Amino acid sequence: MRVVFASTLLATLAAAQYPPNFIDFNGGETTGVGGFLQTLLGGLKPPVEVDASGGSGQYKAGWYEDPSLANHTIYAPKEPPADAKFPLIVWGNGGCLALGQTHGILLTEIASHGYVVIANGRSGNDEVTFSTSTDIFDGINWAAEAAQSGTLQVDVTKVASSGQSCGGMQAYTATQDPRVKTTVIFNSGLLGDAADLRGQLAATLKTPIIYFLGGSRDIAYRNGLADFNALTAAPAVLLSQNVGHQGTMSQPNGGKWAVQAVEWLNWHLKGDDSVKAKFTTKGGLPDYAEHQFKNWA
Repeated sequence: MRVVFASTLLATLAAAQYPPNFIDFNGGETTGVGGFLQTLLGGLKPPVEVDASGGSGQYKAGWYEDPSLANHTIYAPKEPPADAKFPLIVWGNGGCLALGQTHGILLTEIASHGYVVIANGRSGNDEVTFSTSTDIFDGINWAAEAAQSGTLQVDVTKVASSGQSCGGMQAYTATQDPRVKTTVIFNSGLLGDAADLRGQLAATLKTPIIYFLGGSRDIAYRNGLADFNALTAAPAVLLSQNVGHQGTMSQPNGGKWAVQAVEWLNWHLKGDDSVKAKFTTKGGLPDYAEHQFKNWA
């Protein structure tokens, strides 16, 4: 599914319009927040994750970069049917890192179930650098141009924003793009100065959202729970296990969280409502120590 676009697309992206007056839920300090989290981790660069298995889904998935989309990594089925158009996931990495393979196991797994995933950051970035507040919008705009030209098999009417830790706040920012229909948050919640934006998040977010939190061992647990509790309109689910700040994402095929994330995406982007009851019924997901849901009709 690898594609290369003409230089005209670079010009289109340069002139891309972002949601007017959008709120940066990193508090305008993407690099600062990312740097703070990196300090907590001792300044270490996380290891690159490459899943050579291609994932456990219907399609074997892989990753690539495209020169017309600077600073991003694309995960997609390797041999898609000619008539397929896959929903799109845009992804912000932990630490807001500009490193597109930070969560390669999870993203390969999701792509193998029939999704195009665009992660912030190049795959082979040897430096510890950080993505910007607009990189996640660039992924959506690039995919829209590619879909229009017929060079990428993607349906940009079905978009999810997602991310881990600092990248979860980038996923919040992306919800202001009207093409985003749902959001998946891993180990994240507003923190620092961005916590002052919690009321604006509640007022802005209207589409379904799910939180995966790592229990008391997760440094983002209290923040994510506070965000969930603040939501007044968005249909929301919170799942938590005592697995810490990296969750199950680096386990083979992304572990348990990947299973529920794919089910959620299939429900909200592919219309498979057979799983609705398990997410919105008490006891529907008994393997999680904590399961909350709210604002469902």
